[in-house]
Amino acid sequence: MGAAFMVWKYRQSKSGPVVFRGETMGTTYHIIYFEKDHHIFQEGVDSLLSAFNQSLSTYIADSEISRFNDSPDGVRINSPYFYPVLKKSAEIVSASYGAYDPTVMPLVNAWGFGPDEKVSLDSSLVNSIREVVGFEKIQFSRDSVWKTDPRVQLDFSAIAKGYAVDVVVNYLIKREFTIYL
Repeated sequence: MGAAFMVWKYRQSKSGPVVFRGETMGTTYHIIYFEKDHHIFQEGVDSLLSAFNQSLSTYIADSEISRFNDSPDGVRINSPYFYPVLKKSAEIVSASYGAYDPTVMPLVNAWGFGPDEKVSLDSSLVNSIREVVGFEKIQFSRDSVWKTDPRVQLDFSAIAKGYAVDVVVNYLIKREFTIYL
């Protein structure tokens, strides 16, 4: 048997796993970990995910990203989540030669995949919407993000859930967990 399985089996037999579930970002999460005192950290995880959602959810009208999308200029970045996702997005935009572009929100909405209602599309409307898509139309610093075109909108849905997992993992690591799922 592998060493990892043996450690898992030992810990399971000593105290059993801590298991909890929750809802966030339009889906569910499940966390399993081993902790000798059997503390349940669901409240902390839910609080983290709520703050994360308040920063990056396009479905929350007063979220940080929604305020940016509704602004003709830009916004100050207040949460600890917006800037790292924006910075990573810039890296992925560059590495993918623009295949990934979080300024695609107007198209996401037009096709009915965002919080706005689907519109009746034809190629000329799609082409006109594409004129406002392009990561080069935004600029940012650690504490602000602004637009060069007031119609630009961001959508981090392609990477936000993965980053939320990283945030939860870091929360567990700070509590000295070494075995978790």
